[in-house]
Amino acid sequence: MTKKRVALKIYSASKNLDPLKRKAIWQEIQCMNILKSEFFPKIYADFEQLSEDAIVLVQEYVSGQSLFQLIKAKG
Repeated sequence: MTKKRVALKIYSASKNLDPLKRKAIWQEIQCMNILKSEFFPKIYADFEQLSEDAIVLVQEYVSGQSLFQLIKAKG
């Protein structure tokens, strides 16, 4: 076990994961795995938690603002 800080991104059924949205999430994960760049957080793991009907990403932790917050602030 390491003491590496990670970020969890959880897409849950409460956000209405219809089949189209679920497919889009998995496509995003595939793109992020292919793009491996210093400008994107690394994905350490991704899995589907069937008991909670959720898709979970374990990503590199990046301190500061989220990408959404940064884009929103810059307009």
